[in-house]
Amino acid sequence: MAITWLADGRAGECRRIVGSVSRSDRLPAKLYARARCGIVAHEGFLEDALAAALGEPGVWAQLRVAHPAWHRLPDADPTAVVTQLVTAEGRADIHLRWAGLEELVIELKPWAPPSAAQMQQYVAGHPAALVTAIAQWGADYVIDGVLPMTTWGALRRLSWPGEPSAWRQLRHLIDAVGTAMPNLDPAALAALVPAWDAFDRVGHWFGPAVSAVQHRLAAAGASWVLKEGKERPGIEDAHRRLGRWVWPPPWKDGENFGLFIGLFAGNTSRDRLSAGVPDLRFMLNLNHEGARAKALWSDGAFQDAVHRWELRQDAVAREASSTWWFLLDARQPLDVLLGEADHGEAFKRWMLARTEELIDDGILARLVAVKP
Repeated sequence: MAITWLADGRAGECRRIVGSVSRSDRLPAKLYARARCGIVAHEGFLEDALAAALGEPGVWAQLRVAHPAWHRLPDADPTAVVTQLVTAEGRADIHLRWAGLEELVIELKPWAPPSAAQMQQYVAGHPAALVTAIAQWGADYVIDGVLPMTTWGALRRLSWPGEPSAWRQLRHLIDAVGTAMPNLDPAALAALVPAWDAFDRVGHWFGPAVSAVQHRLAAAGASWVLKEGKERPGIEDAHRRLGRWVWPPPWKDGENFGLFIGLFAGNTSRDRLSAGVPDLRFMLNLNHEGARAKALWSDGAFQDAVHRWELRQDAVAREASSTWWFLLDARQPLDVLLGEADHGEAFKRWMLARTEELIDDGILARLVAVKP
């Protein structure tokens, strides 16, 4: 019996339905329902698509051939493909069963592979099953009952004549999520050594810049804070950002109101301004669905200040949004700094110039005055 979730027409509310339709047939509807329910975890989408593909005739056989370590399992299609099977140790992402009582538990991770402790938990929770994993890159587990894992990249490369549409959909989804570890091309390989040195140099820019911005904000009436004792910038892989944050205390996880100062490498929702070059980025981040954002966008003085800011005419790209997580976003290709004698000092000046704009246009005053 198949179980899925459907949105019932009211945003954010879901209901569970039971039916006998094949996983492959209902896959697009289930992905849509998952998005409507607000469940946006990468792992969930990959789980739905892989489970649908494994329910198609011949798919398991192709996986088994491509992974010799899985030859301990039958070559026939599994008789059951179960998702989110609950045990005392947690939930199994995908659980395959065969008529001969063989079982395989597959733990899915979109990025880093599961830890050895996690895999040991799955073995304990499924004593009759073999256990394996799929992640962006590989890991070795010396644990009885655990088969060598595979990667999303290996699945992405697997194709055969007559493959079902569910497998093609999975491969496209892997591309869309970006969870396949790409192979290096000659240009990327040649850039490794200079990039090694460049990353170290760039890392020293952030401390002086974020400190200068924080002091300027405080002088203008915004006593915002930054994380002390952290001179190196943080890498935010999910958003492809490198930088540091300043925020009005206290930090609220649901609101996420803060100022990001750093670099942006482009992602699936927004590209860089110049191909091959990261952007300098000065971004006010805020949950657009929260009370603070609604209060700000309802404030006429704030709207006028943002309009003045957007009309500035120079090489900086400025964007405001009431429907996305950046409230205000100023960007410019990083190569603008190349002609400067001191790149770190130029980085600080660029961030301070963006700070002055918030002050001069009246934006900062409204950010301080308007309360949710």
